[in-house]
Amino acid sequence: MSSSAPCPDPAPRPDPAEAAFNKAIREFKIGLKNEALYSEILATTSADQVYDLTDALQKDQTKANHLRNLAKIQPYLNRLEGYCGAIDTFVQAKPEILALVWGPVKLLLQWASNLTKPLDALINTLGEIGRLLPEFRRSAEMFGFNDLLALFFQDMLDFYLITLKFFEFQAFFEALWPKRKQKIEGVIDRITRHTTMLRNDVRLEHIQEEYNHRASSMEHFENLDKATRRTEYGVLERNVAPTFYDAKLDKLRGSFCKGTGSWLLSDTHMGKWLEATEDSSKAIWLRGIPGAGKTFLAAGLVDELRSKSSAGRVIFTFLSHALRDTTSALSVIHSLIFQLTRDDSFLQDVVCEVSRGTLCSDLSAATDILIKLLPCSGRVHIIIDGLDEVDEKERVRLLEEMLRVSEKSDEARILVSCRAEHDLKALLQPRSTEIRVDTRNMDGIQAYVTDYYSRWFQSHDFDPEEKEEFVSLFSPIAGRAKGMFMYARLILKNLEYFNTIDEVRDELRVLPTDLDDAYGRIFSRVNEKLPSKTVRDKARRILGWIGCSPMPMTIQELEQALSIRVGDYDQIPKGYSTLNIVHLCGPVVEVVDDEVQFVHFTAKQYFFSRQIANSLDTSQYTLGLAQSCITYLCQAHHDPHIDEIQFERYLVAGVYRLHHFATGTWFRLIELYFRSNKIDIDSLECSELFDLLRCMLDRRVNAVYIPSDVEPELPSLKLFKNVPPEVYNLLYREALFHQKSAANLFKLGIEPSTKWLACQLGTRPMPIDDRISSTIVMLYNVTMGLDLSNALSWAASIIEQALRANNFGKPTAEITTDLGGATFQLASTPR
Repeated sequence: MSSSAPCPDPAPRPDPAEAAFNKAIREFKIGLKNEALYSEILATTSADQVYDLTDALQKDQTKANHLRNLAKIQPYLNRLEGYCGAIDTFVQAKPEILALVWGPVKLLLQWASNLTKPLDALINTLGEIGRLLPEFRRSAEMFGFNDLLALFFQDMLDFYLITLKFFEFQAFFEALWPKRKQKIEGVIDRITRHTTMLRNDVRLEHIQEEYNHRASSMEHFENLDKATRRTEYGVLERNVAPTFYDAKLDKLRGSFCKGTGSWLLSDTHMGKWLEATEDSSKAIWLRGIPGAGKTFLAAGLVDELRSKSSAGRVIFTFLSHALRDTTSALSVIHSLIFQLTRDDSFLQDVVCEVSRGTLCSDLSAATDILIKLLPCSGRVHIIIDGLDEVDEKERVRLLEEMLRVSEKSDEARILVSCRAEHDLKALLQPRSTEIRVDTRNMDGIQAYVTDYYSRWFQSHDFDPEEKEEFVSLFSPIAGRAKGMFMYARLILKNLEYFNTIDEVRDELRVLPTDLDDAYGRIFSRVNEKLPSKTVRDKARRILGWIGCSPMPMTIQELEQALSIRVGDYDQIPKGYSTLNIVHLCGPVVEVVDDEVQFVHFTAKQYFFSRQIANSLDTSQYTLGLAQSCITYLCQAHHDPHIDEIQFERYLVAGVYRLHHFATGTWFRLIELYFRSNKIDIDSLECSELFDLLRCMLDRRVNAVYIPSDVEPELPSLKLFKNVPPEVYNLLYREALFHQKSAANLFKLGIEPSTKWLACQLGTRPMPIDDRISSTIVMLYNVTMGLDLSNALSWAASIIEQALRANNFGKPTAEITTDLGGATFQLASTPR
């Protein structure tokens, strides 16, 4: 008789209810994203601890005569006690469950206890949920639905997660509570459904349906919330138009030589600041003479902080002399706010709910918003480079606000990089730790020089003796720099413009005495050594226009501006050029994000200084650029009656590359010209300018325009009180438009028959013509299936052409243009 081995007992099947409890705990912990807070929650393990807290709160409020009716939450606490009794089996197996029932309640009450409105909102919400929750103990005895009890646990943790994350941002309670309450309403709705189920006959498939319902409803809410936030935040960001500096950082990173900033990272004060230790300085002043390399060091610090996972967030600015006229303290605060919020959905909600008028017009209020956001972001390092390159009034306002941020925010660490200008020094010296750059960067400059000549040797075939000779010629550069990184950079970059090794040898044998001498050698090449007078004049115009332009010119705009023949209205300036602007002018100019600028503000100071021979005259080059812009706008390609086919041909040929710059700056250039000197109205230069303006008036006039009976006085136009009346009238209209367009939006009407979601055209401080700074919130044609980028480009071009045909914005009737089945209606505001 055969025998067989006994069959092993089958593995016990996992309890679905227990798995549901564990899953809810995991999701809660992941959603919380805060180990310290989770540990604090687990410290509360009984109802008694919660009651002790409510008793203490009630006593404190009685003394302060601020009773908040805590009795409202009694039903909620009673239901929780009943729930804990009903799930006792699970609690014994996993005590963590009990802590997750009571711990969040205690924390929420503690957090809200000192704030009237948040505490009232919490009490009312707990009271509402308490009235909906069933008597768990009796229901469990009757039905024993452990799986359904796990659903309620999930509901509680959903509610706790929403409110815990919300109460971390108590400073923004009024702005955020309505949206959070909507999310809580979803949880309340599920609790209502589950309470009904507990009182009825349900099967496991019904419970599974509820889990599926929860998942789908939460996903729907999250998707809707995300889409709404993305739209609202996108609109706000486009309206504010903050500057981001990532492209500038990337360019600096490409020029950064390994080892040049090692001395700074090893500094004791800097090490503590980077780690944000308790004994670290909250504000560091990176002080140095012009050209010491402060910007490169600031860029290195940004990268250093980003490489550390424990460093938290880093937000930064690289302020520049090229944008001196358009950089304000408020614009820098805007940049910091939007850097902080652009990757954080919760902070985006906060910013979207604040008053836009306050955010956009009140520096102190905008700084207060930044201060409130910082504690919600953990540790944050703020780096402000180039503060001394901003307008004197604005840099003081900005520094005062940043020092206030430093004092008000415990987690923030601030670094300001600038020269020791008297106004900045007076504020920084007593309230920051100073690290001097130019007395300690000798090794960094030497590292840069060594790296350069090592690469230079690789590109040339030298014998050992020549190498030794050139090493000896390069070696004095770092010492001669006297802490000026820019000095070494100019000398080395200038070598690239010599054609023979002998020229390089001659240049290095007699080094410039200082930075001005280095600029002098480059300027001498422009004035004397370029191959022809035409080329020399063009190089001087480039330097002059870069220095006098009220806004940076792109390389394409500058190329086209140089091709304009002043007074030639028949010229069609095509958009093709082989001009190498940087090679023509030498290493004093650079192209950053397609914009041409001086490598350092000291270059502009030198070239426009009246103390040097053949210096650039601000008045002369401002007038020249204005004349080129006005001539360009009077040429045939800007005729308002141009047919569509010809317009498209010009567009493709690059004829309109200068359009945005010319329309946005011609009036400002005339203002700057009149301010730059005592103008002789009867001079030949003024006569030629007035003739150009009369041509503009003749060629672009709106014959049907009727001025208002009462028009405001513009004090800024006192500059032009002696110009001919017809010229004054034109300038008045343009000035009035600039004033009004800074405060108003141009609106696009949409034909109802097409399915456009939204479409709105906005302006920045310059008028709509300025760099097509129209802000189109959303443009989407379902029926036509248009390519979005093409639709936007075409729409913007047509709109701008219509405005320009409006005689620089004088009122007209609505302009309607068919755009692939959609209709744009432009209501123009009088300029």
